[in-house]
Amino acid sequence: MKRAITLRSPKTTSARAKDPDNPPWSEEMLGRLNEFIDRGISVAFISGNNMYRKVQFLQTAISVIEWMTPPEQVVPLIGTYYDAYGYKTFDAYQVVDASHWCFEGIPIEEGSEFGHGNTSRRGASGWETDKIRTGTHGFRVVAVGKNSEGPAFMVSRDLQDSFVFTVGSVSFTPCLDDDPVIRKLMCNLVRRALAAGLNLQKAEERINNVAVRRE
Repeated sequence: MKRAITLRSPKTTSARAKDPDNPPWSEEMLGRLNEFIDRGISVAFISGNNMYRKVQFLQTAISVIEWMTPPEQVVPLIGTYYDAYGYKTFDAYQVVDASHWCFEGIPIEEGSEFGHGNTSRRGASGWETDKIRTGTHGFRVVAVGKNSEGPAFMVSRDLQDSFVFTVGSVSFTPCLDDDPVIRKLMCNLVRRALAAGLNLQKAEERINNVAVRRE
């Protein structure tokens, strides 16, 4: 099965550069991500500040070659870009496009809110947030944080048999523990990616069967 979801947490990736607040990406990593998307592999970024430092991998070290990866390289890939506007503010998301498949089976409508903070954690839109830019072409905004400034933008680019989905917020993943909307939304992402993979597998099996019969 070639098509599956890639759940990327930038904090995990960045540990290799010992700079957990500034996730590094090299030209090779950006190129591979672009290749995955072109091949129809579904990709989900479930955090914020997803691409920041531009690095180069050396034999025994990682070298920072640009303080910030240029937005023109990031935005077309994931639909959003990080800036410090709204840093360490927290709030819930507000639904913008309730008809999007990520909300399938969830009793919400446009204007509904989810990811509110509680006594054990902050709101789902916060800490470090990614926003849409002028280069955000082909992405649908499905929800936006209610932060007083610098809210996270949740966006989706729906391709023929795959998708690129970005939640745009570092404080999103802790809400998986107890927020029913976020848990269901994540299930929808995984289910859709797996369904696309199964469809591809069945198509390849049919092609192989035809080839065998012709032989």
